[in-house]
Parts: sequence; structure tokens; C-alpha cells
Amino acid sequence: MSGENNALWLGGHTQYRGKNWNIQKAQALERDNYLCQKCQEPSVVVHHIKPYHLFTNYKEANQLDNLISLCKRCHGIEEIEFYKNNKCLDNGRHIPHLKPELKICGKCNNPFIPSTSKVRWCDKCRTYTCANCGTSFFSRRYRTVKFCSKKCRNEFISNPPLADDQ
Repeated sequence: MSGENNALWLGGHTQYRGKNWNIQKAQALERDNYLCQKCQEPSVVVHHIKPYHLFTNYKEANQLDNLISLCKRCHGIEEIEFYKNNKCLDNGRHIPHLKPELKICGKCNNPFIPSTSKVRWCDKCRTYTCANCGTSFFSRRYRTVKFCSKKCRNEFISNPPLADDQ
């Protein structure tokens, strides 16, 4: 279960944890001997015991007594357990600066929510018709696409349609 299907989905994620994060992270890893404090496997994650987004100040969130070294598996378990045990904190969780922004489609001028910052067209405007077989297909490319597959492109090149004036 990933993305918005996951109960912990916040609408996106940022790695920024404040100006002192790198120092505090290194200190927590060193304190915990680079081992997961649950299963003693080598640690690759420093976890906020009380989630970062519940603080108003990064210095409070990044205090060493709020940080623990965990492996990826135990980190996921800890995240789920926190919200199971603190359902009251689950309502209205968000990362304000990551709320999706509406963009205006570069082709049809309709508003849409882009999947990435580079997307300039809505999904409707990224639906094309293959010049070879005539089927409709969707493409994430940012330029006009003529063929639904390499096979259709190669067929079209090897057997181009006859011109109308012949």
C-alpha cells in the first residue's frame, strides 16, 4: 500500500527537517552505534518518536531525546503504531507547503493537479491517436507523440501511406 492508499499518506514528503537536522541525525546514529534500537540490525533511518510535523519548532522536533535509530522495517512499524495509538492526532495531518497546486493546462487552459512539477498538460490533453493504427493512447511526454509503440512507428516508416495526389 503506497501513496494515497497508505493510511499514513500526507500528500507528499519533504526531506527538510530544519537547519540542525544533519548534526542531530549524526549524533543520534553515533549514540545508537548505527544499529536499529528495536532489532539491532544496521540502522539507516533516524526516526522522530513524536513526528516532525507535529512540532512548531524544528529545534524541539530534532532534540536527541525525540530521535531514535531504526532500520527501514522497524521504522515503518513504528510509524503505523504511533498513529494507531494516537488517533486524535491523525485528523487534519498535513504538510502545508506540499498541498497540490492547481496548474492551467498549456493546451486546453483547464485547471488540473499535476503529478510532478514538470507536467504542463492535463491527462485529457496527453491522449493521442496513433498515426499508424489509429488507437488512442496516453503519453507523459512533453511533446507531440505520433505513435503508440515502437512497432507502429517502424511499420509506419517501412510502409508510409500513399499521398492523396498519386
